[in-house]
Amino acid sequence: MTMPAPSSAGSAEAVARALAAAGRLAAVAASGPGPELRMTVAAEARSVFEAERAFSIYAPDEAGRCELIAVGRGTDGTRPEASEGARTGLSRERPPSALAGEARSSEECSREELAGERARRLAAFAAELAAPVHLFGEAARKLRIALGAQAVEPLSGAEPLLLLPITSEGSQQAPVRQLLVLDRPRREPAASGELVQAFVDVARATLEHARTSGERARELARQAALTRAARTLNESLDLPRVLTQIGREAAGILEADTAAVFRVARRAPGAHELAGADSSAEMLVLEAVHGLPPEAIGLQLGYGVGAAGKVAATGRPYVTEAYERDPGAPHEFFTRLRAGLCVPMRWGGRLRGVLCVGYREPRRITAAELRTLESFAELAAVACRNASEHESLALVAHSDALTGCLNHAALQDTLAREVERCRRGGHRLSLLLLDLDHFAQINERFGHLVGDEVLRAVGYALRQTVRGFDFVGRYGGDEFALVVVDAAESEARGAAERVRGAVARAVQALGVRVTVGVTIGLAEWRPGETAAALVARAERALMYGKLRLGRDTVVSARSVPIDFALDLPQRAVEAPPAAERLISGFVEEASAQTVRLRKRTRQLSLAAALGARMAAMTDAQRIVEAVVDELHRAFGFHSCAVLRLVGDGDQLEVAAARGRVTEKAPSARLPRDAGLVGRALRERRALVARDASAEGDEFGLSAFADWDAAQSQLAVPVWVEGEPWGAVFVSEREVACFDDDDAVALQAVADLLGASLRSARLYERLERAYMGTSEALASALEAKDAYTASHSRSLVRNAEAVARKLGLDEREIENIRLGAIFHDIGKIAVPDRILNKPGPLSDAERREMEQHTVIGERILRPVEFLRDVLPIVRHEHERWDGKGYPDGLAGEEIPLGARIILVCDAYDAMTSDRPYRPALPAEVARQELARNAGTQFDPRVVSAFLALLDEREGPGGAPSEASSSAAVSS
Repeated sequence: MTMPAPSSAGSAEAVARALAAAGRLAAVAASGPGPELRMTVAAEARSVFEAERAFSIYAPDEAGRCELIAVGRGTDGTRPEASEGARTGLSRERPPSALAGEARSSEECSREELAGERARRLAAFAAELAAPVHLFGEAARKLRIALGAQAVEPLSGAEPLLLLPITSEGSQQAPVRQLLVLDRPRREPAASGELVQAFVDVARATLEHARTSGERARELARQAALTRAARTLNESLDLPRVLTQIGREAAGILEADTAAVFRVARRAPGAHELAGADSSAEMLVLEAVHGLPPEAIGLQLGYGVGAAGKVAATGRPYVTEAYERDPGAPHEFFTRLRAGLCVPMRWGGRLRGVLCVGYREPRRITAAELRTLESFAELAAVACRNASEHESLALVAHSDALTGCLNHAALQDTLAREVERCRRGGHRLSLLLLDLDHFAQINERFGHLVGDEVLRAVGYALRQTVRGFDFVGRYGGDEFALVVVDAAESEARGAAERVRGAVARAVQALGVRVTVGVTIGLAEWRPGETAAALVARAERALMYGKLRLGRDTVVSARSVPIDFALDLPQRAVEAPPAAERLISGFVEEASAQTVRLRKRTRQLSLAAALGARMAAMTDAQRIVEAVVDELHRAFGFHSCAVLRLVGDGDQLEVAAARGRVTEKAPSARLPRDAGLVGRALRERRALVARDASAEGDEFGLSAFADWDAAQSQLAVPVWVEGEPWGAVFVSEREVACFDDDDAVALQAVADLLGASLRSARLYERLERAYMGTSEALASALEAKDAYTASHSRSLVRNAEAVARKLGLDEREIENIRLGAIFHDIGKIAVPDRILNKPGPLSDAERREMEQHTVIGERILRPVEFLRDVLPIVRHEHERWDGKGYPDGLAGEEIPLGARIILVCDAYDAMTSDRPYRPALPAEVARQELARNAGTQFDPRVVSAFLALLDEREGPGGAPSEASSSAAVSS
C-alpha cells in the first residue's frame, strides 16, 4: 500500500525532524559514499521514526551481490544463520556518534555482504519499489524472514514495516540506490506521511551529494594521475620506453590489473591468415604490457579478434564486463580477465594503435572511466607520435637509404661503442665484412636499377638473418658489415655461413642470371684492440679471400699468412675540379639534412615539454595562452594565434595571440571559411601557404596582423571530443618559411591542445555538478532557517559591493561572492534547537555552533575551483583583535574576504528579527559597527561599508531617491 496523504498538522514538526537529520548527515556526506554513510542514514531513519530496528538494502550492481545493514537493539543474535554460500562476509561496525546523530552507542550495528539467491531476491525487491509503503501481515512477515529479522517475541501481524526507497538524482525513475526498511516505527502511519517525504528528500540529497563527492574525488585522482602521466610520457622520446610507460600509467590511472599497448602494422606479403581476422591488410602487434607475462609481447591479432581487434575493426571504444563470455578471446594470456576496456589511439588522421586495460575481478565500468582512458589515449597518442617522429629522424640519420641497414657513420659509432663495452666488461665481439662477388657484372649487364634491387634484397636478408641484438651496416658500395655481439670466432663463423645462404636465396629470388657469391672476412676482437684495428684485420681477411682463395668463402683474420700485404694505392693529393664540385655538393646536402634533422628533433622536444606544461592546467584560457607563449618564445614563430569557433560555429575569434598582432585582434571575428584557416578546417589537415599574398589567401589579416608580417602562413585545425574547436595559426614575414616539418610540429601542438581542452571540459563539468550539489545544500539550509534565505541574498549583494569599493579585482570579488553564498553552509550540521534557541547559548552549545565554519570548509574542500574560497568560509568569524574562532587569527592575518563578510554579516544580523530579539534600527546597527571597528571589525572595511550605506540610503539611514535605485540595480 502507498502512503496516505499527509495532514497539515504536524508538518512543521516533520520537516524539523528531517532537517535535524539532514544536519547530522551533511558532515559525513562530504567524505563520500560508503558503508559508514549508509549505516548512518539507517541509524538516523530509525531515530527519526522511532523504529525498533532499521535495515538498509544496497545493491551496487547487477553482479548478484547485495549489502545488508542492520541497526538497532537486538539485531545481533535474532537473525538465523544465512543459507550455505549466501553470506560472503560479515563485519560489525559502529557508526561514530558524531556522525550518527541520535544513534545511541548501545545499538547493535552489523553489515553483511550477501551473494547467491538471497542477495538477488533482495536486490530485485529493492529495485522494484518506487515509492514509500507500509507493509503489514503476511507481506511484512515474509520480508522479515528475508532480512533475517524475525522477532523473538510473537507478533500479532499488525506490526508494520515502513519501506523508504532512496532514489538517485532526485528522480522516481532513477535506479534505487538504497532501500530502508524500518521495523515497527512508533509514529502512526497516518500521521507520518509528511515526515516520510521530508526524510526521503533529505536522505536522497545526502546520498546524491556523497555520490557526487565520491565521483569527484575519484575524477580528481584520475585527473592528477593524467597530469603525472602526461608529464612522464613527455619526458622521453624513446618509443619502446614511451610504450611501456603508457601501459604502466594507464593501469595506474584506472586501478587496473593489466594493460596492453597494441601497434597497427601491415601484414607481410604471403603471411598466414590470422584466425578469426577480417580481410584487412593490417594487423595488431602487442608492443608493451603491464601485469601480463613478457612473453605476450609480439602477439599478433587480426582486426576483429578479441577486444583490441574489435576496436581496430570499428574504430570505436569497446567495453566488456564479462570478458570470459566474449567470443574469441585471443590468447591464454588474457583468459583470467573478467572485465576490461579498450580505446583507439590515433594520430595523423589514422588509427595507429589500441590501448587496453583489464581487471581480474568482476567490475562495473563507468562512463567516467571510459572518458578518462580516452583522454589518456589522446595524450599517449601525442607522445607516441613525437617518439615515432624522433625514432624516424634517428633512423634517417643512422640508416642507409637504399638498404635500410646502418650507414657508414652509424656503423663506426656502433662498433666503437661495442668495443668500449667489451673493454669494460670483458665481453666477446666479432666483426664480419662482406663483399658481393661479381656485383659489377650486374650493374654492367642489367643496369644500376637492378643493382639497387639486389643491394636492397641483400640488406633485407642480412637483417632478417642476424639476431635481434646484432648490427648490420652498409660499409660502402657492395660491402656490408655485421657486428656480432657476445660471440667468439666459432659462433661468428656459424653466422657467416647462415649469411651466405641467405644472400644466395635473396639474389636467386630476384631472378638475376648472374652468380653472386659472398666473400667474408672475420675477426674477433682482442683485448686492448681499437675499433679501427679490428676493422683493419677483418678487411685484411676479406681481401685475402678475394685475392688468394678465389672468392665466395669465409676467411678468419688469424688464418691469413703473416706475409700477406695489401697494396693500397695512395690517395690523390688534389681532387679534380669536377670531383671537388661533387664532393662539395654532397657535403652541402649532408649539412642541410643535418640542419633539418636538428630542427625537427628540437621541435618535437619542445612539443613534448609543452605537453608536460599543459598537463597541469585545467583552465581553458590558461591552456591556450601557454600554447601561444611557447610557439612565439620557444618555437620562434613571428606571429601566432589560437582561434576558436564561436556563435553557431560559423565565426572565428582570437582566443590568444602573440607577436605582431593588431590591437583589434582580441575582439576581431572572422568568417569560419576565411582563408587558410577555413581551408584547414574544411579539409581537416594542416595547410601551408608559402606566399599568402601571391596565393590570395588573405585570411582577413587586417583584423589580425600586419600584412607584411604574414607572407608565410601555417594553419592546423584543433579537434576536441571529435568536434572542430578552432585552429592554431602561425605566420612569418618572409615567403617560403614553412615546410612539412613545421606542419608536423604544429600538428603535434594542436593535438596536445585538443587533448588538454578535452580534459579541461571534463573537469569543468565535474565542477559544475559538484557546485550544483553544494548549492542544493545551501538551499536546504535556507529552507531550514527562514532568516538564512533573505540574509544570504542581502549578504552577497553587500559583500560584493564593499569589495568593489575597496578596489579589489574581479577574481577577488568573485571569490568573496562565493564565500558569501557558502559562508553558513556548515550550519546544516547544527541542530535546530541551537540555531533557533530564543535565549543565550550555553558554553557547550556555543562550541557546537562554532564548528559550523570548520564543517563548511570540509563540505566545500572537494571543489577545486573553490580552493580560494575555503579560507573565507573558515575564518569568517575571526575578530580583528584575535578573539574570534576557529583559529584566533588577528588583523591582517584574517583573509580580507572574511573580514568583509563579517561586517556585512553582523549588520544583517543586527537589522533582522532573530528568535532571541527583534531587529535593531539601522542607525543603531551603524553605531555598533563604528564602535567595534578596531576590536571586532577591520576599521577599513567598516568605513567602506558605512560609506556604501550612505550612498544607498543617505547619512540618516533612510533610502535616498537616487541611492534606492542604485541599490536595486546592484
